[in-house]
Amino acid sequence: MRLKIEAVSHRRWLMFTWAVTRLGLFLALSSSCSFNVQAQSTTGGQISISDLSSRSDMIVIGRVVSIQSEWNAARTNIYTKVDVNVDEVLKGSLSSGNLIVYQLGGQVGDIGEIVAGSPEFRPGELVLLFLSQTKDAKLRVVDLFQGKFTIEHDPASGVEIAVRRVPGIRQPLDKISLEEAKKLIRAALGK
Repeated sequence: MRLKIEAVSHRRWLMFTWAVTRLGLFLALSSSCSFNVQAQSTTGGQISISDLSSRSDMIVIGRVVSIQSEWNAARTNIYTKVDVNVDEVLKGSLSSGNLIVYQLGGQVGDIGEIVAGSPEFRPGELVLLFLSQTKDAKLRVVDLFQGKFTIEHDPASGVEIAVRRVPGIRQPLDKISLEEAKKLIRAALGK
């Protein structure tokens, strides 16, 4: 019985050291990413809707249906799949009414993987998404959180507004009426 306890303890120790090593590597690799995001934010350098439009393969308005995290096939990374029911396609084409957005990071069981600057999603949330297609034909949000706007009703004006937030910060980075955002997108696309 004692050997079994030691084996379990040793396994947990290995998992702990593996997780700490990955965390250290993640922090080292992501420090340049987070530095760039901070630099853009401090200089007022949010990425404009026009720039997001030109960098995107697809732009949609839709509602988040579900969010699911899972391991990749090699069990080296966790990916989150965000299922979005699309109401309107502003750029690109869609063969069905739903699409899946993939992003690195998430939580499976007791193990989580965090990517600094990744957008946060909630089931039922109405969103404006600027998406690009990866080499393996998966859709991802352009420029991390900067390519995701939450659509909210503004009680003061009575109109729908597109709100962009830095993950983990409640106060908006910026906001614009949804109609104005659509005008900027159409202008950037020459429509």
